[in-house]
Amino acid sequence: LLPAEGGLQGLYFECDQEFISSALKLCISILMEQGEPVCQALARRMVLRLCSHGSVMVQRVALEHLHASLTGGDSIAGELLENAILQELCTGALLSPDEGVSSSCGKVLAYLLMQEGKKALQSVVPLQLYIEAGTATSTELAMAMRSMMEREEVWSDTVKVQCLLRNMFSNSRDCRVWAFSMLSKLLIAAPPGKASPFSVVRHAVLHDVMIQGRPSALEQYIGRHTVFTKEDVSKLLHILRSPTMDHVLKTSAAEQLAIVLLDHSLHDSAVEENVVSSVNNLISYCLNDTSLSDHQELGVGPIQLFKPCVCSLGLIAHSSEPARRELAENKEFLLNIFRGALLWHMDMELLYDISKLLCFLLFETVAQYSKSTQGPAIKLPEGILNRLQLPFSADAYIAESPNKLSMMLQTEVFSSEPLHSVLHIAYHTSKAGGVGVACSAKYEPPLSQSEIVMLRALDAKTAFRNTSQMLSGTGDQWKAHLSLLELISDLSSKGGGLELNWEEALGSLFSTHPTNSSEEHTLDNVLLFLCTAVTSMSSSKREWLVKAVMDPHAMCFKMLQASLQEHSERQPQKSLLKLYGVLLERSGGIPVSYIPGLVKMFCRSLDVAGSPKYYDLPLLELSLHCVLHLSRIVAAMVKESGFEWLDCHMSAMTALRQVLCSFLVGRGSAGTVSFMGKGVSAKAALALTHFLHSIKFRNPPKGWCSLWLNDPVGLEWLFSLLKDRDPHVQYGGFSTLSLLCSEMDAAQIVLQELANCTTFGIWGECLRVGLDTSESALVRQQAIGVVTSVVVLCSENKKWEDLLVLPLPQGTVKGPKALRILVDHFNLFVAFKCMLPGIEHLQNLKKSCQECCSQSKAAFPAAATSLVYGTLALHNPYIIWNTCHLLHDLLLPFPQYVASHVFKQGMLKHFISLLSYEVLQFITMAYNSDLIRHVVLASWLSMFEAVMVLLRSFLLLHPEDTLPHLLREECVVSLCHMLPCLTALIRSKGTGTDLCTALVALLHAMGHNASSQQLRMLFTTFQLQWGSLVGLIQHTLGDLKNERLHLLAMETLRLFSLFLCASCNPSDHAHQASPPLSGDPVQDACLAALKELLDGSSARREWLSASTDVKQSLPAGGAGQDDTPTCGRRLCEALLRAYDELTYPSPTTPHTIVSALSLLVACSSTAKQAALEHGFLESSIDQLEVLHKMLTKEAMEQPSARREDSPHIAELISVVTLIRNLLYKSFDSKTTALSSHLPTAVQKIWPWCCTCRRLLVSVLQLLCVFCAQHSPARAMLSTGLLPSILRQITRSLDGMSSTTKALGAQGNMLRAAFTLLATVALSSECRAVMKKVGFLQSLSQLNPRAEKGSHSKIRPSCLWMKLLVNLSFSAEGQSMILKTPGSLDILVGMYGNGGGAEQIQCLLVLRNLCFHQQSKTFLSTTETVATLFSCALDSGDSQQLTLAASGIWALLFNCSKVRGSLKRSGLDKRLEQANVSYKAAGFKDDPQLSYYLSTALNLLQ
Repeated sequence: LLPAEGGLQGLYFECDQEFISSALKLCISILMEQGEPVCQALARRMVLRLCSHGSVMVQRVALEHLHASLTGGDSIAGELLENAILQELCTGALLSPDEGVSSSCGKVLAYLLMQEGKKALQSVVPLQLYIEAGTATSTELAMAMRSMMEREEVWSDTVKVQCLLRNMFSNSRDCRVWAFSMLSKLLIAAPPGKASPFSVVRHAVLHDVMIQGRPSALEQYIGRHTVFTKEDVSKLLHILRSPTMDHVLKTSAAEQLAIVLLDHSLHDSAVEENVVSSVNNLISYCLNDTSLSDHQELGVGPIQLFKPCVCSLGLIAHSSEPARRELAENKEFLLNIFRGALLWHMDMELLYDISKLLCFLLFETVAQYSKSTQGPAIKLPEGILNRLQLPFSADAYIAESPNKLSMMLQTEVFSSEPLHSVLHIAYHTSKAGGVGVACSAKYEPPLSQSEIVMLRALDAKTAFRNTSQMLSGTGDQWKAHLSLLELISDLSSKGGGLELNWEEALGSLFSTHPTNSSEEHTLDNVLLFLCTAVTSMSSSKREWLVKAVMDPHAMCFKMLQASLQEHSERQPQKSLLKLYGVLLERSGGIPVSYIPGLVKMFCRSLDVAGSPKYYDLPLLELSLHCVLHLSRIVAAMVKESGFEWLDCHMSAMTALRQVLCSFLVGRGSAGTVSFMGKGVSAKAALALTHFLHSIKFRNPPKGWCSLWLNDPVGLEWLFSLLKDRDPHVQYGGFSTLSLLCSEMDAAQIVLQELANCTTFGIWGECLRVGLDTSESALVRQQAIGVVTSVVVLCSENKKWEDLLVLPLPQGTVKGPKALRILVDHFNLFVAFKCMLPGIEHLQNLKKSCQECCSQSKAAFPAAATSLVYGTLALHNPYIIWNTCHLLHDLLLPFPQYVASHVFKQGMLKHFISLLSYEVLQFITMAYNSDLIRHVVLASWLSMFEAVMVLLRSFLLLHPEDTLPHLLREECVVSLCHMLPCLTALIRSKGTGTDLCTALVALLHAMGHNASSQQLRMLFTTFQLQWGSLVGLIQHTLGDLKNERLHLLAMETLRLFSLFLCASCNPSDHAHQASPPLSGDPVQDACLAALKELLDGSSARREWLSASTDVKQSLPAGGAGQDDTPTCGRRLCEALLRAYDELTYPSPTTPHTIVSALSLLVACSSTAKQAALEHGFLESSIDQLEVLHKMLTKEAMEQPSARREDSPHIAELISVVTLIRNLLYKSFDSKTTALSSHLPTAVQKIWPWCCTCRRLLVSVLQLLCVFCAQHSPARAMLSTGLLPSILRQITRSLDGMSSTTKALGAQGNMLRAAFTLLATVALSSECRAVMKKVGFLQSLSQLNPRAEKGSHSKIRPSCLWMKLLVNLSFSAEGQSMILKTPGSLDILVGMYGNGGGAEQIQCLLVLRNLCFHQQSKTFLSTTETVATLFSCALDSGDSQQLTLAASGIWALLFNCSKVRGSLKRSGLDKRLEQANVSYKAAGFKDDPQLSYYLSTALNLLQ
């Protein structure tokens, strides 16, 4: 058995059925013989490991062989019923996702159940849940279970009911049908009178009664607290238990109890009060008491009491384990619950509560309940969960079998060379007496090379274990030394073993100081071994090693410190320095407390006399290697402040400067160069750069840099770095110079001391190197970075005269004049243009990237590698990045000068051509495929960002010259298609945030400066990326505490709001039932597309199928990311979360979020619904009252301050606008607002409206939307604010001259007010208020003829006309108009001075007035009426003809007295002429006009 067990690992690589069969036969024979206990235990363990093997094929073969042994007569059934084996079969193999394994295991279990009877039953009961789940896929097991279920003596009635109810949740229809038939028999067999007869239920189709369709999220009540107490629970239970209480009162108490139990903290007290039995009795009462049917007509029948009882028990069972056990063991309760589900199966809410309660009870033994308020509250075994259809979503947990034999090794050997004889390796190794003998050439039969490599890899663990024992003191130190050397030599070839616990052994070695050369030699070899092993160590072991050797109190640290101070050459010194360097290089960080000691130790090693001959160059190189990586770690820890960072930085920089000065040859001469001693200057310069970078971002005290620079050694060492021919040294020199020039004091010192170094000083040297194409690209970018730093410093401090100084032979030139001399001398803008790639070259690069991205997944790496190391490698993104930064920083102080040169050279086209989404897509795909490193990706992302920032600056400063280039179709498409690529990069890799912010800001600037037509074109193109925009908003709003994501979120919301405004402005038509068509087909198409994108279920597919012209202009694969079926709701939920939870980092954040939310709910019905469900409308109405109180307090504290300037007024306007948009076109919202007392809140803030016109306009628009198509709101307004509004309008109208052509400053207010009046004029209550206050008397002041020649859209007559039209549709309103002096003359004036639409409205008012029965005689004798109708009949317009003919018909109808008056006015002749003209024109498709003309002529005759 032992060799066989050793060969189980090999089954992962080759499933040898003969081996498995032989092993199982051996185990079965041992188990049948009842031999020695040790052999029995080994045999059972072997069977367990084969049945739980990690290989599915091994499991399947083993189970099939077991089944064959059982059916073949082997008497091993009793052994298989042993607890461990049976549990492994039920919980593991039976529920395996592999159908073969599950089916084979089902056959084995079915045989055991059928043949072993009661013995099998006793063993199976604890595992019954797992066996029930297995019946869904195993036919034999299902038959066995059903056979045992139908035998009454097998299981108790409670266990049967539990089993049958669990099967009602099975995803197998056959299981559900069988379970329902068995439950039906139990219910029919119930004693008579026990409950409602089961026969009345149409049970033939109810086998799916527990299947709820799509599972919903399980509600979480943990952690909720209410105002209810334990006494409330006791009082409610007393009512429920009382036999004298009325059924209606009990129903109310049960409903209240269900609400009280939402508080999780009251459950323990409720259980103590015996709430379970009390509610259970109520359930029996509901089902058994026939008198309850008398209450059905009152709406409080049995179901009204049954539902809250089930809900209460569900809440208790959710949290209380004793309650679950008590209910699960109650057979009568389980049957009653199921009977209730059958009786009221049409109530879906009740069915959900019942099925949820049953799940809590029936799966209690295997379920795990979560105590967290996040995520599902219940977890089930994965195998059981996959075979159920629960009413709610649940998580799965996987119980790993303790017997499972996991795969030990996963080496390249196993994947590259398949092993065909793995199984005999363990046997031969055991036979030979060890791995070494088996791998020797003398062993027969000889092993293959792959088998030898595998054995050596396995044997590495033994070697490590022996070495660790020797190092811990249990063996010879020399043997340990030799073992370590062998391991070091073998480590690179076979690996492995480093995961073993060897820290204790090495820890003992590091705790003792070596006392002789032998011990030092051993320590030296251990250190060398660790230097090699660090690369393969886990992070936890690497952290342990850092602490063991770098802790200031550690032996290694003290030994190295003493050695460096004494400059002695002790044996382990170099090895320890090498280990320090490797650890610092590989480690992502070290404890902050270690930094001062490390910096102090290394600085002392560098602090020697100023000559290279005093340095030990090998030790110096190792020390500088440590300092270099230590400085990198310190620079990455800029937020740490747990040590004296300023002293550490200053001492390190001083020591590094001394090293640089010591390695200069030819001191004092202008041609000083660096002596390159094994890279000393390069490492020292780079380390100095890191320390300067670190100190710059730690808010250092003022003057620190000048203090460090004021040294007698001067700055010759810095200029020598700039002139060095080694690119690494030059890079460090220019980086150091750039960092120094970012501080004003240091920049003045540096520029002054290096002013005479070359012809044009340091400016000229940096520009010369930066523009020289023969120089290294890294050096060039840093040289341009120096110029950029100084330009920024000059712009921020306004000290161009102090910093921009050129020493010329004819004299010193300063300031902007010096800048122009530099530009002309270096031909700067021409050089910049030459640094940019050519447009044709960029087009070829785009084409290559597009072709490469279109390759298959298998062919992409080869094509991408060729492109990465070919065409793409010719570009240096950082050069363009620095160039763009320099141009941007020069553009701000000299906008006209820089822009003129850029436009003159045509550089704008080159910059736009760089924005290629094909290149970005290729770079991203190559990075995801690990073909390029992160630094390459970062360089391209930085270049794109710099170009976008520069273009945005040009757009803001010179929009008329820049916008046409950016709005070209190719540029817009490329920018839009960058968004999904960047969104995916941000969400998957967490990078690209700054570039995405720059992209969204550029798109926003383009839309902000574009015309309405151009903006809609931009939106039309952008629709294809709508899914990416929605996903980006959701992602960024989820983490607003991240500064970069916060900035991106705000820019994205501004762009989103801009698109909403471009498609639809709800304030223009807020009073209407639906937005009118604008007449502009582009805007109408944008509005329709926007609604589909926000609310449509297939918005993207419909858009793409309808926009084939746009689709053809896009490349393959760029059609978008995913459908957005409910993006309006998703966006609203994300914005609401940000609005509720955000601690705003900036004052513009709430305004941006509120603006986007306000526009979203105005355009999207699903977003509006989400806001209502969130309770946002109620909280916004409460906010109105809060702001009212704050304004009142402010007015009391500052009575003389202007109210319009108050920030609370601006916030109040924002909230009012948000509520208005929430109410827009939503009856549910208006009903909710009415119940939340919105009119009362508005009435409270009305006094502030009288002091601020902007607030008044917003409130009037809110009321207009609130009253539109909502009669309760209009009725409420008539008893509240309407009189005040009418008085406000009257005062405004009285203050206007009768000759006013336009409304002027009060136009917006009067327009909103009259729109509101036109809306409420449809209400009889509001018309009564208008009549009572005599509002229409102001109409007499109107002089339409005075408006003649006015082109304003807001004229007084236009506003009055909307009101008059709505008033004229009621008899009360007709009477009010006719009683107003001069009303008919005003209508004549409006008709004569208005356009086509106003003339139609005038005729409509007059036509409606003609229906007023008491005024027909008066109207027929009035010359005004005849004049208007005559003009209309002569106009030739079909609408005017229809209105005039219908008006005459209305006068004649049921009033013969007016016939003579109309004939005398000549209207009969005009009607005849109009009729003849109508027929001649052929308007036969207008039946209304034909009817009214013919009828009016007949009545006149």
